[in-house]
Amino acid sequence: MHEWAIWRAGEKVLLQRIFLTAGAYNQRGFGTSAELGARIEHAWTFSHDIALTYGFGVLSHAYDGSREFSELAYATLTVPF
Repeated sequence: MHEWAIWRAGEKVLLQRIFLTAGAYNQRGFGTSAELGARIEHAWTFSHDIALTYGFGVLSHAYDGSREFSELAYATLTVPF
């Protein structure tokens, strides 16, 4: 993971994060294959307790003997109750 601040003004900040994933995926009966992935994320902090994070990513590994490619998108909003 690598993170850096794109914008900052007082308590408000926008961070950008890049995640790279590399490893091994083992499935019984099919062996082990390489697992590779990448994700990019933005994290907005509006005050010390309100934040918005969103991102998207991709992941690839062999499943049942053939390469599988998956995509994901997510968003989270943190607010106090």
